[in-house]
Amino acid sequence: MKDLPPYNDALHRYERDWIGQCHGEDTPLARQSYFQLTSRDEDGLMVPFYDMHNHSNDPKRLNTVPHKPKKEGRPFTMRAIRDIAPGEQIIISYNRCHPCWFDTKYDDCETRSHGGTDFLFSQFGFVEDHPQFWYIPQYNEEDGSLFDEIRFCLDKDDETGQFVVTRFGDNYSDEEEEIPFDENVEFLKGELDRLLQLEHDLKNDGELIKSMPSYEWDMTWTYQKALVKALKTAIETVEEIFSSGDRNMRRSSEDDDVSSSDDESRDPAHDREDDYDETEDDSSDDGDDSRNDEL
Repeated sequence: MKDLPPYNDALHRYERDWIGQCHGEDTPLARQSYFQLTSRDEDGLMVPFYDMHNHSNDPKRLNTVPHKPKKEGRPFTMRAIRDIAPGEQIIISYNRCHPCWFDTKYDDCETRSHGGTDFLFSQFGFVEDHPQFWYIPQYNEEDGSLFDEIRFCLDKDDETGQFVVTRFGDNYSDEEEEIPFDENVEFLKGELDRLLQLEHDLKNDGELIKSMPSYEWDMTWTYQKALVKALKTAIETVEEIFSSGDRNMRRSSEDDDVSSSDDESRDPAHDREDDYDETEDDSSDDGDDSRNDEL
């Protein structure tokens, strides 16, 4: 999916770590072993109990904070943040304190993650429940440079079951300045059409279907469905804002110099490499027992 998340640099890490540093052989077994390990390890350590806990960023479900030792030989610990009922599942966040974190004051955040829903899918092979955090970069068609960054927080209304954009941008930005402008909306519509066409084409490719393990095939479309829903909700939300008459919130590309010096140095791939390291420090990362097979 060109230009859209997830951006998976796992193969780069495999070639750098296993092939380059360990001088290992490149075999199907080696790849499977590497990805199984790195999706679950804690800085090279396997911590079984620590690895058992599932992920959620829903404040109603989240009930613990894990802590990794800063020095070798110190224990891994997990602290309850509220009363946990007998039989209740222990839940942690794999990307704790990310940019759409529900606590905008970031209390109880020793470190902060930058990874969102796409990162969790890329690293761990599952689509998280709501709330979700989506980052969609938009590139210039002419030269491939970064044109803009579309970020939004997506949640699901418990009463109506409807998906809602709780805010554009993230907790670090001015929401009014982050509402997508016309060019962004057209870009999102184009990508949405492409995703739907891709689904039609691939689901009619018999040879491809036969070649993919069923779990990978199913999770691919689970993610595609989540991304389609996110794009549709973002588009509908922007159109509702403008149709309500709040024209003061409409932006145009002339209002934003997205090629400023601050943005020129931003490389989403580089940010994602940082996310991999920082998210490991934020939480246990790898405790979802629903992901026994990796993508």
